[in-house]
Amino acid sequence: IDENDTGAGVFSLSELSLDAAHGAVVSGTDASLFEVVSGQLKLKDANRADYEAKVSYQITVTGVDTLGVSQVREVAVFVTDVNEAPEVSNPLADQQVVLSGAIPGYAYNVSTAFSDIEGDTLTYSAQIEDSAETVSALPSWLTIDRQTGVLTGTPTLADMGNLVIEVTATDSDGLAVSDSFNLDVS
Repeated sequence: IDENDTGAGVFSLSELSLDAAHGAVVSGTDASLFEVVSGQLKLKDANRADYEAKVSYQITVTGVDTLGVSQVREVAVFVTDVNEAPEVSNPLADQQVVLSGAIPGYAYNVSTAFSDIEGDTLTYSAQIEDSAETVSALPSWLTIDRQTGVLTGTPTLADMGNLVIEVTATDSDGLAVSDSFNLDVS
C-alpha cells in the first residue's frame, strides 16, 4: 500500500485463495489497523500507513467457507514510501535591522525553519508579500542563497520600512512549503 493513503485497500480475499463466504477475521500483531469489507482487506478508514514509522505490517486473515471450514493466511503488508512535502518545523521569527547599528548589514538563516521527513536536500527562495494576493521580487539590497537559505543584505535609509517576506523551501521532487516573517528596517 502507498504511504499516507487513509483507508487504503490492500487486496481482495480471493487474491489469497481464501474463501470467506461466511466471513473473515483479521488477527495478529497489526490487526487493529485492518478490516475486511465486502471481501476486501483494507486499512480502517481512520488509519494511514506511515513508511517512516513502519515499513510493513503482519496480520493473519482467517476465512470461513460455505462448509464451515476455516482457512488461515499469514500476510505481510508492505508500505511504499511516498515523497512528502517539506514542513515548517520552526516558524520564521520577525526580524529587525537597525541602520544605526554597530554592524552594518543583515543576515538571517531561514533554513532552520524547515525540515524534510525523508531528508531531501532543500533549496530556498524568497519574495515580498505585497498583499494577500500579490507578491514581488526581493528588493535589490536583499538576496537569498538558494542552497544555504541565508538571507543577506545591507539596506540604506531609502529602504526603511516594514517588509513581509515569504520564504519557500522546495525538495528535489518540487514539493514545497512556505512561511512568512516581518522584516522591519529602521
